Amino acid sequence: MKLKFFLTVAFVLLSGTLTYSQTPFEYGKPAELKGLSKIFVDTGADIKNHERIIQEIEKEKFFVVVEKPEDAEIFLVFRGNKEKVITGTTTRPIYGTNSTSTTVNEEKRSTGSGMVLIKGKDKDRQRIIMDFESTKDTLIEKKPATKFAKEFILDF
Repeated sequence: MKLKFFLTVAFVLLSGTLTYSQTPFEYGKPAELKGLSKIFVDTGADIKNHERIIQEIEKEKFFVVVEKPEDAEIFLVFRGNKEKVITGTTTRPIYGTNSTSTTVNEEKRSTGSGMVLIKGKDKDRQRIIMDFESTKDTLIEKKPATKFAKEFILDF
C-alpha cells in the first residue's frame, strides 16, 4: 500500500503543478503551515474519503478548500484501502465422526496513509510537512481519512 501511495505522489509531482527534479522533496515542519489557508485535497478516485477530509477541514473556518491544485498552498494527499485480517479460527467437531472442521475468522479493516505537502523554497520541489498512517480497528474508531484530517488540523 505504501508503494501505491508514493507512486501516486510521484505522479502528482510529475503532473505539472508539482514538478520533479533530481531531489523531489525537501523536509519541513508544521510551523511552515502558518499563514497558509488554501488547501487542495487529493484522494485519487476515492470520493467518500475526499468528502470525509473536506468535511473535517471545513469545520475550521480559516481554511479554504480549492478545486484545482494550482490554486493551493497546501496539498493533502491521502489513499485509503480495505484489507482482510484474520482474527482467529474456530474448530468444531463433526458429530458422528472423529474429524473436525476449522473455519478461519476474517474481518475487513480500513487503512489509510497520507501526506501534507507545501510548495518548496525551490519551485521544482515540494516540502513534506507531515506523513500519516492509520488503521480503523474497532467500530467506534474514526475512519483513517477522518483521523488524517483531524491530525492535520491539530498540527496546524
